[in-house]
Amino acid sequence: MTAPPQAHELPEASWATAPRIAPDTVAAAAVGAPESAPTAAQMAALAPASALADGCLCFEDEFGGVVVVPISGPAMRVGRGLAADISFEDPTVSRRHALVTREASRVRVLDDRSLNGLFVNGARVRSRVLVDGDVIGVGRHRLHYLHRPQPAHGEDAGRPSLQAA
Repeated sequence: MTAPPQAHELPEASWATAPRIAPDTVAAAAVGAPESAPTAAQMAALAPASALADGCLCFEDEFGGVVVVPISGPAMRVGRGLAADISFEDPTVSRRHALVTREASRVRVLDDRSLNGLFVNGARVRSRVLVDGDVIGVGRHRLHYLHRPQPAHGEDAGRPSLQAA
């Protein structure tokens, strides 16, 4: 039995040229039916730990593979236009649909005057601070926000530290 291939972290340039996780790998990793869309947990299992630590957006591409886009800079644009960092060629997506910003230790998504609206976990929003597992609706596309910070070196995430009083 071979280990499933890992997702590739994307350079800060366009994600369009980045390697994809093959659709059959996603289906093999899926708990449900192969034709169902991958869940956030399945995407998190395929995403690199460094992308999860800083926060990333994961979505299924038009071929059924999973794309992992690390949130590396202060802002990322999502839309249909050429200036978008994550671009969908889809009429349900506005040219400037959403903006994802990093604010200190938080990540926020903002509606960038889209025609069809921005949704987080099914609710229409103008702006929302994201938490791990949130699903962002952009047109007919769903982006999963994943953020799993790694414990600091030497810390045990499962136990509180004992300090002498």
